[in-house]
Amino acid sequence: MFKNLAYNICKVNNLENIYKELYSRLIKPLYITFLISISLLLIFKSKSDHAFNINKYKIYLFAFLFMIFLESSSKFISINMTQNLFLSILPIFFALFIYLYFLMKLKVNKT
Repeated sequence: MFKNLAYNICKVNNLENIYKELYSRLIKPLYITFLISISLLLIFKSKSDHAFNINKYKIYLFAFLFMIFLESSSKFISINMTQNLFLSILPIFFALFIYLYFLMKLKVNKT
């Protein structure tokens, strides 16, 4: 009985489930760096600034919406490799975007 079960798990018609599992184990952890970077956006405003609370709520809302996107992105994984590749590159793109934003905001110049 168990021999037939092992062969049925790795069939081509189960490929979408394999892609979803690989995505959740390999790609989703990369989003943690982006979530940490979002929380670091709080350092740009002083706590004594009058817009600090508004900025805090904006960052919280942005992180919350991003987490919803992260959890729903696993539903977009399919057999289509182009779509899977796009979803796999997104965490790298987001991390680079937030890094460049930090560089712009802190005005760090390489010498």
